[in-house]
Amino acid sequence: MPDHPRSIDEVFDVFPNAPITHDNLDIYLGRLERRLLVKRCRACDRYHEPPRSFCPDCLSGDVAAAPVSGAGRVVLFSRVHTGPAGFGIDYAAGHPIAVVELREQPGLRLSGQFVTPDGRDARLDERVELVWIDRADGPTPAFVPSSEEV
Repeated sequence: MPDHPRSIDEVFDVFPNAPITHDNLDIYLGRLERRLLVKRCRACDRYHEPPRSFCPDCLSGDVAAAPVSGAGRVVLFSRVHTGPAGFGIDYAAGHPIAVVELREQPGLRLSGQFVTPDGRDARLDERVELVWIDRADGPTPAFVPSSEEV
């Protein structure tokens, strides 16, 4: 990790096509350092995704980005065959996307590319962990089968 804080300008330079708002800017700042962040309410301690300026559970405005492990289990898998062009994305073969319920909280889900050397599909309830892949539009969180013993 760099020993200097990242700047807001750097976020817009690295992620020029991202829908950056005041609610998710800190999430993108974390991505610059390959840290997976999710909004968490300081009043009720619940994580929520997508990022909002208030807690959808208790309606508190006291929310901040908090680190999460990226470890969890697959709850949905799909191969996407259309979408915006991107480096390393092959829609003809089907771009593998997994929705993962993170271990930090039941119901906390993130989606991302599912990556394996052999290109196999994810299995429901399969344990996964976070990896970072480099895209033309910056560091991107993705999921791989977990190396942890079950």
